[in-house]
Amino acid sequence: YAHRHYSQFYPFFPGEEIKKEDEKIYAAVKRAFELRGCELGAQCGWAHAHLACIHAAMGQGEEAMKRLDFLLKSCVQNNLFLTYSDYRNMGLTMPMASGVVQMDATMGVVNVVQMMILNERNGELSLLPALSKRMEKGKVKGLRFSLGTVDMLWDVQKGRFEVSLKFESNGEILVHLPSVFKKSKLRVGNETKQVDKKTIVLQAKRGET
Repeated sequence: YAHRHYSQFYPFFPGEEIKKEDEKIYAAVKRAFELRGCELGAQCGWAHAHLACIHAAMGQGEEAMKRLDFLLKSCVQNNLFLTYSDYRNMGLTMPMASGVVQMDATMGVVNVVQMMILNERNGELSLLPALSKRMEKGKVKGLRFSLGTVDMLWDVQKGRFEVSLKFESNGEILVHLPSVFKKSKLRVGNETKQVDKKTIVLQAKRGET
C-alpha cells in the first residue's frame, strides 16, 4: 500500500466525478486516502505534489502545507526547478542516485498553492478553501477561473476579507465564501456589499466586475 501512484483517486482529483455531497462515497475516498499512509520513503517529487493537491481538494490546508514542506525540503534546486527524488538522501522520497528535473513536481507546487487559495469544481468556485495557518494573511490578483479572474485580500486575525470577480464570459456560478470569516465584503459592479451567507449564486455578465 506504500506506493507513489494514486490513480484510484482519479474520480475525485483531478477528476470531478466524486463530490463532497456524495457523502458515502466521499467518506470512502477519505478513508482510502488515510489507509494509503503516504510513507515518505515511497514517494517522489510529483507524488508529494499530487498528495498535496488531494489534501487541498479536501480542504485540508495544514496537510497540504506539510506535503509542500516535504517537497521543497527534498526536491527543490537553486533555480527552483524540482526533481524526481530526494537527491540529497534525506529520506523524504524514494532513493535515487541523481536528481532528474521533473516538471510534474515543479508545476504541481503552483497548482497546490492555487487550490489552497482558489478552487473550482463542478461549476462551483471556492474562495480560500484550504488555508494553512501560514497563509492567514495575503493578497492575490488575477487568479483565473472558468468565467474570468479573481482578486482577493484577506487577514484572518483582523477578520478582513475582500473579493472582486471580473467576468470575461456569461454564465452562472455558485461561489463558496471562506468559512473562517463571519462576514465577507463582496464587490459586484459599482456596489460593495456585506455578505453573511457562505454560499451565493452570481449571474456573470461579460465585462462586468
